[in-house]
Amino acid sequence: MSKIDKDTLNNLKEKKIGVTEPEEEKTKKRKKGGPNPLSCKKKKKKKKKKLAVQKETVTTNKKKRKRLKVPKHVKEHWASVVKDQLKT
Repeated sequence: MSKIDKDTLNNLKEKKIGVTEPEEEKTKKRKKGGPNPLSCKKKKKKKKKKLAVQKETVTTNKKKRKRLKVPKHVKEHWASVVKDQLKT
């Protein structure tokens, strides 16, 4: 068949039957994604200079006290010693 005959046949099919040749489906392009938010570093917040200066003066005047956890049996022993001293 010649090219003209194929064209006329396709035109007749479209008119009478309504059959068309299947067109190729266009593939969707993926949008370029950004960086992984879990692997990105967070931006540092800017601190105000006035607050930082005030905090430094307060912290330099006082040292933070470290608390020791004393076992229960030692506390009981100290309590008994103190009671004995008060009696005598």
